[in-house]
Amino acid sequence: MLHSQIKLCEASFGNYKITDIYEDKDQRAEILNFGVDNTKQRLMILTGIKNRKGKRDKHLTIYKLSDEKVVMTMVVEDPELIGRLKSNLYNFVGGHIYYNNNVIKVRYDVIDNNEESFPECQVFDHYMNVLSLSENDYVQPGTPLQTCLYNKLAYIIGNHVNLKPRKVMIMPYLHERRIYLNRRHTTN
Repeated sequence: MLHSQIKLCEASFGNYKITDIYEDKDQRAEILNFGVDNTKQRLMILTGIKNRKGKRDKHLTIYKLSDEKVVMTMVVEDPELIGRLKSNLYNFVGGHIYYNNNVIKVRYDVIDNNEESFPECQVFDHYMNVLSLSENDYVQPGTPLQTCLYNKLAYIIGNHVNLKPRKVMIMPYLHERRIYLNRRHTTN
């Protein structure tokens, strides 16, 4: 079944290469969406498997690209997490899911090298309202925007009540404990 596979297509001038990355072992599974954490080399795959009632149970799989193995598979029931993963309106960086003014931390430290299964509440830590905003300010949906080159996120802040112009807040990844200084240009 093609809907239970993830393939990588590498295109260059004049040719291309297709590589099989992941295939769900359960033939009933349908991949609903997936995210790539390039910094930690992981795939986060949301699949649906029809149950006896005709509805889909949602399963989340963490796949480690470097080892080519499934680290964890679990049933997910949190509607906020399922909706966010299905919508693909998030940035997945360093084991953190960034969306609007919220962050969900995927506890790689808990699931790596552990054969046992964990409940959802031990695998995901939810952080709401991570930015201190003024009254009536909000983070525009669809942000933060990610700049991989500079390891930063751009949050667009709006205000419907005071009709102020939008602001852009450039923040480093919240999970990193580093300071990046602007690089000096050496050309012209």
